[in-house]
Amino acid sequence: MSLANARSACVSALENISFPNVIVYENQEYKVSQIGPTWLQFFFAPNDPEVNTLGSLGNDRYRGFFQLDINTQPGDGEAETFSKYAAMRAVFFAGKELQYNGTSVLITSCGLSQGRRVDEYYRKSITVFWQTDITRTS
Repeated sequence: MSLANARSACVSALENISFPNVIVYENQEYKVSQIGPTWLQFFFAPNDPEVNTLGSLGNDRYRGFFQLDINTQPGDGEAETFSKYAAMRAVFFAGKELQYNGTSVLITSCGLSQGRRVDEYYRKSITVFWQTDITRTS
């Protein structure tokens, strides 16, 4: 069990949706000119852990979110964004449990932000909140 596995559980579930667009991950080099008119960007943001049980073999509860930014051309409307949001909500609904290499991640909510202009793109963000319990090792 690890935080890296929690991230991998989220990424694996996201990649199983099979969006036709490029997904750019944190700290990954990319050139906007090479990724198409619509592209997605993934961010994983855990909070500091809370003690869930005591002792060297106890566990810590991590809560956090991941965000998928949908970047489209200004003036293209919102149909593609809402389609992607519907696909995400079908996978990342409250109570859904994701698994990866012995780590379980519980989804607690999925929401869509207000749109905004960022550089030469129109962006809306889908935010998925999650929690996981990770055992300490001595």
